[in-house]
Amino acid sequence: MLRGRHLRALVCTLLLVPLPPTAVRAQGASAQVRIAAEAAGQTGPPSGAEVELEPLGLMAPTRRARIDGVVTWSVPPGEYRLRVRPTSGSPVERVIDAEPGGLVSVIVRPSADPSAALEVAVESPGTGSYGVLFPRRLLEGLPSSRTVQSLLETAHGFLIADTIDGGGIWTGDPIRLGGYGSSSRQVTYTLAGADLTDPLVLGTPMIFPALGALQAVSAEAAHLDPSAAGPGPLVVMAPKRPSTTWTGDVSVEASPPGLQADAGDIVPIARLESWTDGSVAAGGPLAPSAGLFVAGRVNDARRVEREEPVRLDHDTRAFFAHAVGMGAPGREIGVVASVTDATRPLETRASFADRAQAQRDRQALVSASWQAMRENGAGWTLAADYQRASAAADLTPDAAGGLIERLRDGPPLRLADPVDGARQRWAVRGAFTPAVRRWLGRDHVLRLGASVGAVAATLRLGPQPVFGELVNGRPARVWDIAASGESHRTVTSASAFVDDQILLSDRLTMSAALRLDVDRGSARGAAGDIGWTTASPRAALAWRPSGRDGLVITAGYGWYRHRLPIDALAVGDPAAPTGTMYRWDDEDGNRRFAPSELTAVAAVGTCCTAAGAGVIAEDLRRPTTRAFHIGFEHRWLGWRWGITGLDRREDDLLALVNTGVTPDDFDVTVIDDPGVDIAGLQGFNPLPIYDRQSASFGLDRYALVNTAALPSRYQGLDVSVAREAGDRFYLRFGGSAYRAEGIGASRGYRPDENDQGLLGEVFTTPNAATNARGRLFSDRAFVMKVLGAYTGPGPFRAAAVARYQDGQPFSRLVLAEGVGQGLDVVQAYPRGGQRFTFTATLDARAELRWPLGASRAVSVTLDVFNLLDMANEVEEDIVTGPAFRTITAVQPPRVVRLGVRVTF
Repeated sequence: MLRGRHLRALVCTLLLVPLPPTAVRAQGASAQVRIAAEAAGQTGPPSGAEVELEPLGLMAPTRRARIDGVVTWSVPPGEYRLRVRPTSGSPVERVIDAEPGGLVSVIVRPSADPSAALEVAVESPGTGSYGVLFPRRLLEGLPSSRTVQSLLETAHGFLIADTIDGGGIWTGDPIRLGGYGSSSRQVTYTLAGADLTDPLVLGTPMIFPALGALQAVSAEAAHLDPSAAGPGPLVVMAPKRPSTTWTGDVSVEASPPGLQADAGDIVPIARLESWTDGSVAAGGPLAPSAGLFVAGRVNDARRVEREEPVRLDHDTRAFFAHAVGMGAPGREIGVVASVTDATRPLETRASFADRAQAQRDRQALVSASWQAMRENGAGWTLAADYQRASAAADLTPDAAGGLIERLRDGPPLRLADPVDGARQRWAVRGAFTPAVRRWLGRDHVLRLGASVGAVAATLRLGPQPVFGELVNGRPARVWDIAASGESHRTVTSASAFVDDQILLSDRLTMSAALRLDVDRGSARGAAGDIGWTTASPRAALAWRPSGRDGLVITAGYGWYRHRLPIDALAVGDPAAPTGTMYRWDDEDGNRRFAPSELTAVAAVGTCCTAAGAGVIAEDLRRPTTRAFHIGFEHRWLGWRWGITGLDRREDDLLALVNTGVTPDDFDVTVIDDPGVDIAGLQGFNPLPIYDRQSASFGLDRYALVNTAALPSRYQGLDVSVAREAGDRFYLRFGGSAYRAEGIGASRGYRPDENDQGLLGEVFTTPNAATNARGRLFSDRAFVMKVLGAYTGPGPFRAAAVARYQDGQPFSRLVLAEGVGQGLDVVQAYPRGGQRFTFTATLDARAELRWPLGASRAVSVTLDVFNLLDMANEVEEDIVTGPAFRTITAVQPPRVVRLGVRVTF
């Protein structure tokens, strides 16, 4: 088996070779069709020619215009018949494929052939954007758990997830994605223009649409569309539209227990016991100018974590609908609705003695839009969205507390986050695209937009028992946390943007944009609030030295403002969880805490303590990401390829600080530590150990401020290559070499610890601040993902996704014994000084499809996840001692799935 150093060498070799990337314009659910009239030789541009864009098999408006210059249309993705009629002579027709977020350029010029009046050239020039597109054929054909996040976790070349989904192992749990140095909390999800990002759990969608309801999915990390909030990555989901004839499919898939691989000698982090999924989708016309697409899904799954006796169940019932109606030419009304009812394992179950606790999630979305477009390309869009999600923990009031392992279960305070409650969002959006104007001798494609909305959360802590904390299996602390009443937090937002694409020449395009954000957030009864008003400029250039196709070189720089996280409003919220942390001296060694064994040490919680209420700094600034990218892409011999570099810096990140207890309230002892454990390393490093003085017990008080630490930094080089041979063959490679470094919110390597976007312990206790800066959770140094799909001339189809990503960064921990705060841990060196073994998976899908008449077919599918049943480590013992670097968990084992699908 190849070791990590061998694969890293292979990646480095690949990076030195000019490889083709997949670079697409992934900045919206619509496609852009640009039609320009040009001169040919000494002849002027055609005058008075008419152009028509007719959808093929898709319910969408037909566009018509008379072209004397440049006309730009925004259209739903799909196939279209382009028909150009000259003032005299025969019309010219072309069939074009408009991909979501893509650009189709049509050049109309007088023909050099005397037998034809016009020459029509259709091109799909590279846009130089920093994105990856998954069209419908890949959503259907690639192995996945039929959710957006599971697809991106497996097949997106540059995103890192907090889990290995492995065919639905983590079904029901929100998979968090990170990448490009951005916190997982800054990922934005949109559907049909509506922002789906959960206001409470930033970085995950509030609504989870199944892949069967989507036409395409795209993800972008640089040169983001100014209509989207946040620094990205930006995940855009385009809903399926009704077709002109009724079509649909019914599918049933199952992973029966008897086909699943068992655990090996070392326990897997999790494994699937069973998984079943049934879905139905259909769409077609309701009238000549109206249509409907509907989809439903039922899913049940069961998993085992670390071979513990508890079986964790999940079930989902979901419905999705997309209705469209067309009125006058160029006008359309659309409505998207989604409803989900799910039961899944309780997010905070680790703090309970019975870890089989569950919660019920309900989600609903309604989004309505009106669009109108004139023949000259000018267009208006008005839309309104409403979303609501609720969660209810299935707990009894006397549910007993358990024992958590700090090194495995994560920060104790996060296990006391409220689960019961609801959050909702409403928004009204508008956009205007004027006809292409010529100013100062240049064509301008202008777009303006604005939105106003609010998010609100009503939270209840619910039954929260007292629970104990173990550190490396030894008693350390006890946590007693409670909350009074309901917490009500709201954030109101308004934004406006202007985006101008300037056609400087047929080879050079400039894009300049400015976004304005106004956010106000507060919690009911809190003394402080947050108010931000910021502007975010950005600009990019795309240069095509050889003309409209072939090579394109791009560069851009932009400022991106972070969202206002609603959990930051817990600081000073009188209904936020609060309580006491006790030192636990387990004198009788029975691992059961008694009052005589407990010493109150710290007041915890951002609400209020004996020292005073939590405070939000009056001069709190909005965090900012500055991003620069430069690269090139090229089409050559049927390949799309290129290399892009990205540099991102994050400033003014939010931090929770302890103003009541400072490092001066600790006694400091310095020990000698060998540092990074590499053979041949000489010498020792001084490592400070902080021992809290008893005089400071209970004096904690918390404030929300901007950190004065150095900016978080990402520097990466991405390579991608794609080849498509009609509907027969598709190949995409994505590889990246990068570093992402910053200050993790808490000690440890977990995604809820080593992330710079969370509010954690790093600035509240000095032992957590030691060596806090290092390589972040999403940093894998070297990543490669390859996906391919093949459709044979007969019934056979196949697809595969292969992944390699370097090991997860960590720091060795030193146990601090006999300190006032209880058994504590200190990171011996910056995270990333060492890594776990690399992760490698191969997922494959095979399908046999037989037609049943002209419009029906039946398919039998076989999906295998982790086909080679690789068992590379995903966790190690990271504590100083003889067990250091002992493997404690490996990646999930092989999962096999069978399915039947009928299309009609």
